[in-house]
Amino acid sequence: MSGIQLVHTPEEVRAVTSMMAGKHLMNRYTPTKGLICRSVLIMEEVSFSDKFFVLLSLDTRTNSPMLTYSKQGGHPLERLLDMFPHTVKKY
Repeated sequence: MSGIQLVHTPEEVRAVTSMMAGKHLMNRYTPTKGLICRSVLIMEEVSFSDKFFVLLSLDTRTNSPMLTYSKQGGHPLERLLDMFPHTVKKY
């Protein structure tokens, strides 16, 4: 199960939360066995007219924050780098 789920009703929130809480969450960034889901963050969906990509991370070479962004949003970073490499900027 993906770590991000879109739900529309309180009943769906309860169902998805019960499927995630206490279970192993696995994706490309977790160890092989995954990580135990100990909490679930519930947020209101927000609609935007334009999509952007923004990522704040730690540059391990310089040990400083790095901001990665693109005006081309709606895709994971790996796909942006494949499809629109000229739009991805790092500071």
